Amino acid sequence: MLDLCPEKAQTHPTPCAGHLIRKVLSNDDSNLRFSVYLNFPNGNQFVHIQPDVGSMHVHHIETISGNEDDLIDYCVTDDQLLTLLTDKSGECTARIRDERSLNWTEVILQSTEGEDLLVPLHRDPREVYIEHIFHPGRFHLQDIRKALNVCRRSLDNISMFDNLGQVNTLKEEVTLAVEDAIRTAASANELAEEDYYQLQLDEWSKFYSCCTQYHEVGSRMTGLLADPVTGMICFIKKGGISYVRQCDRTEELFLGSGQWLEQEENDLQDLSLKDDIRTLSECLQLVDGKLTEDITAQFECQISLKEDVKNLAEQIVDEMFFNTSLIDNSTTADSLAYLLQNMDDIQLALKTVLQSLDIQQRGAGEQDFVMDTSDINANQKLSCERLFISSTGVEILSKSLQQISAIRLIVVRDLLILMVAALRLENKSGLTQASASEIDDELIPNTCVLIKAYMTLKWTTETMATSAQTSSMEFNVRQLASLEIGPGLGGIQFKGGNQNMTITEMFLKGEGGNQVRIKLAKTGCMDEDPCATWTIAVLGLARFTAELLWPMNESFLFPEYLMECCQYLPLQQYVYQLSEFCDVNESSLKFMLGMAYLHFDEPEKAAQCFTEASKGVANEPFLREKIIQSDEVEVRQLEVLYYLKVLKQFEEFGAPDVVVSFAKTAISIADDDDPNVATLWSKVFKYELELEHNEEAYSAMIANPESSRRKDCLRQLLVTLSERGDLQSIVSFPYIDLEDEVVSILESRARSVDLTSQNYYDLLYAFHVNRTNWRKAGSVMYEHAMRLSRECPGKRGLQRQAQCYLAAMNALRLVDSQYAWIVKPVPSAKPKVFHGDYTVYSPKRLYDGIEKQEIMTKKLEIVELVDIEKEFMLVDARLRLYGKESDQGFHSGPISRPDEIVGQLVNVGLYDRAVIISHLFNLKLHTVMESLALRCVNLARSNVGIMATDCYDWLQDNNVTLSCVMQNSR
Repeated sequence: MLDLCPEKAQTHPTPCAGHLIRKVLSNDDSNLRFSVYLNFPNGNQFVHIQPDVGSMHVHHIETISGNEDDLIDYCVTDDQLLTLLTDKSGECTARIRDERSLNWTEVILQSTEGEDLLVPLHRDPREVYIEHIFHPGRFHLQDIRKALNVCRRSLDNISMFDNLGQVNTLKEEVTLAVEDAIRTAASANELAEEDYYQLQLDEWSKFYSCCTQYHEVGSRMTGLLADPVTGMICFIKKGGISYVRQCDRTEELFLGSGQWLEQEENDLQDLSLKDDIRTLSECLQLVDGKLTEDITAQFECQISLKEDVKNLAEQIVDEMFFNTSLIDNSTTADSLAYLLQNMDDIQLALKTVLQSLDIQQRGAGEQDFVMDTSDINANQKLSCERLFISSTGVEILSKSLQQISAIRLIVVRDLLILMVAALRLENKSGLTQASASEIDDELIPNTCVLIKAYMTLKWTTETMATSAQTSSMEFNVRQLASLEIGPGLGGIQFKGGNQNMTITEMFLKGEGGNQVRIKLAKTGCMDEDPCATWTIAVLGLARFTAELLWPMNESFLFPEYLMECCQYLPLQQYVYQLSEFCDVNESSLKFMLGMAYLHFDEPEKAAQCFTEASKGVANEPFLREKIIQSDEVEVRQLEVLYYLKVLKQFEEFGAPDVVVSFAKTAISIADDDDPNVATLWSKVFKYELELEHNEEAYSAMIANPESSRRKDCLRQLLVTLSERGDLQSIVSFPYIDLEDEVVSILESRARSVDLTSQNYYDLLYAFHVNRTNWRKAGSVMYEHAMRLSRECPGKRGLQRQAQCYLAAMNALRLVDSQYAWIVKPVPSAKPKVFHGDYTVYSPKRLYDGIEKQEIMTKKLEIVELVDIEKEFMLVDARLRLYGKESDQGFHSGPISRPDEIVGQLVNVGLYDRAVIISHLFNLKLHTVMESLALRCVNLARSNVGIMATDCYDWLQDNNVTLSCVMQNSR
């Protein structure tokens, strides 16, 4: 082997000092090759050899010199040499050698977690630390459990954490443990607010530091693995695995060599522009080196609070370059001015970089989400439809997007600071007046928008999905059903538990992942090498996901997906972030905010958002295609249809006052001939009546242009008010041309309900009396008395009959004597069948089904005032007999004949009533006189003592005075 290393020929390798041999991983199994790592005291080398088949000879392929770092592990493929090293400081580094370019490329490893966490003053330390510790992929749950054991100061409690598989349970345990530590550390029972806050920070910082230490131990790299087929490279750690992906050109510009990737740089034909971009990269690195962690955290925090971005950048520039109290600032400013002066066209370089950072411009013309798969062939679909579909694959895509968005946010931030600093340097930066004006008026505002957009994009990759209760999910399903939006996006039902994912991961597990894979398949980039999963697919899927999540994207798939998955808290925060700078789908975002407010039981705020969203019903695809779902082109009609959909939300929620308000707004917009006006008036009527606004409900009913709906509303009004006992309102409404309908409805109700439960006859009587329709009033009370006689036995029924007859007689006496009659109601013998607004009778049919023709003959019976008085006297007599007649069946049976009544009156000694009834019905008085005479004879023969007690009680019942007796004796 030494012969293959001519420069090391005189140097002997140290025995047993880490020499390694690896098989070269290749797609061609017949091409057997090896790579030997030789560790020399003053360096190391990789020797690639190929053995002869069937002999002990080897052929030297090449010898590659390595650096002086200690090798941990290495791997060789057909086109790459991958090494994992440890430098003199003990930090792990990774380098990759491309066999085609023969250049070494350093792998940018993910930075370790710092032991200090910045907590904003307006937030609770517990909330910030819990959110940071349990963020997906940040700490392994086993590391958190170990830190929890340390916090509890006892390793004997490990068994009690065996059931802490669920993240929520572990969060509760961590919170309880730290709070116990805070109480233990408190030396006094009462602490000032500042002291308690500092105590919280200290204890939570201790726990976080412990988690970080365990995480660093678990993150120690022990090896690497490469797959020559898919291009996957991963580092094996003590506590897990890390994957390596390619950098996009922004990361290469900022973190790598200071230039764009080769394929991107080829697009720049101007060599001076290439040099300007390299110089611009140096400027960005200079600016970034001056920014401390506190400044960057405060910058992002102030932006989230909607502070002006340009003002924040100016403050940072003043502190970094023009603070005279710091000596180093002037040197930094001079260095920056020197770099800027070396640029030929700073505006063009800035425009080029900013254009590449604007995802909306890069994806222009490709906003056809949701995409059609009809033009994708089977091979394309097969190569892309299952890419990164597992939980680990989705996590990789989400983490890649998070890293890319974070780096791009840093770049646009530093670009803004650089431009502000260039303007402040004035002539020192070499800017002309025109260049300075263009930067100030055009480039800086665009950069501010990009900063906010990347802040939002980064937020989506870091925000946790919320767990939804079953009741919330059911309510959300009902809301979407009222909007006629089904589970069309294939959303997963996220219910919490041991799931712990961001909203981006949840989106990629659902429809978002399907759409980005379709987009990747349509590009055809996987056609040549369908197995190039890691070399092509990762960055492609991440880029398409960024386009789909980009705030200024025309696609509304992401907010719609959040709504379907009941993620209303992230949705509310998402709309809040976009409200300041994004004017794309502005009305649709307002609609989503209204849905969130409605979900959180804030109907007033929701109503305001829905009203503001109505402005975009004609020009925003989501509102028109998903909410309204109509081909109508007239704006006014679209707004009416929109309000009808929104009404259903508040109907489902139970906010009648908002429903009435929206319905009236829609009515004010609608044309007179709009077919939806009748429905809107019906909504106004229904919920005004529910709110007990009777006058408004009546007005809405009268204003309804459709007669059938007006009659339905009238029926509901009468029934509801009568059930509430508000009879005065029923009687007092004018009803205009609906009086006949009112009478018909009340009569139908009166004849169909049980008299013991609800009495509509009294309501009808009052209705007719209020309109001085005396004959109908009398007819109603007479019919009431007839039904009472059949359905209500007993004394109470007789009393009500008597009252009805008296009311009927009183009404008829107010009419001219020649009109003091009514038609006796005759119940129909045929069953009624209701068909909408009219009533028909069920026809009789012959054996063969043919309808039988019948001649309807209806008898009419006239009842005069005298006839009613006779019936009243019979009822009155039965009331007087009540309690005196031993036969109780007499009182509960049908009305007796007059002669039977007379006989009963005579039996109990009510001779005056018997005489009156006999005169009314022209009966002879023989029975009365004979009974009276017999009673008198019996009295004469009776004992005087007995006579003094109860023999003359019947005289008192007849109310016969002494003067009447003396007069009659003469």
